[in-house]
Amino acid sequence: MKHQFGQSLIEVLIAMAVFVIGSATVSFLIIDAYVSDQVGLDRGKATFLAQEGLEQARLTRNANWNNLVSVVPQTIGKFIRTVAVENIDSNRKKVTSKITWQATAARPQELSMITYLTNWKAPTTIPNCNTACINLGFRRGNCTTIRACRGTIIGGLRDYRCQKNRVCCCN
Repeated sequence: MKHQFGQSLIEVLIAMAVFVIGSATVSFLIIDAYVSDQVGLDRGKATFLAQEGLEQARLTRNANWNNLVSVVPQTIGKFIRTVAVENIDSNRKKVTSKITWQATAARPQELSMITYLTNWKAPTTIPNCNTACINLGFRRGNCTTIRACRGTIIGGLRDYRCQKNRVCCCN
C-alpha cells in the first residue's frame, strides 16, 4: 500500500477552515447579542425619557395653560429630547415627545410618544335653547313645557338654560 503525503495536509486545512468559520460565527453571535442588549436598554431609557417629557407637559398644563409651548431640545446623556406642542384649538393641544440617539454609528434610533391635552380649567359654555336648535338645523328654539311643545324636544328638563320644568323645543 502506498502512503499519500498530501492527504493529511488537506485534512488539516479543512479542519482549520471549519474551526475558523465556527469561531467567526460564535464571535458574531456574541457581538450581535451585546449590541441587541444595548439597543434594548437604550430603548427602555428612551421610553422613560419620552414619558417624562409628556408628564412635564401635563404639569405645565395644570399650572398655566398659556405656558404650554414647545421647548428647546434637551440633551440627556446620549439622548436628545424634543417636546413639540401644536395648537389644535383654543382649548386643545397636541404634545409630541421625541427622543433620538445613536445606537451605533450606522444605527440612528428614534422614539416618539404623542398625547392630546385639554384646558380642563377653561369654563364651558352651554348654548341657550335657540342656539342649540339652530346648530342642529332647526329654524328656532324656545324653552317651554313638554305639553306646549309642537316641535322636537332636545335634551331634558332644565337643559340648554331652560328654567325649572321646561324643555328646549325646536321648530
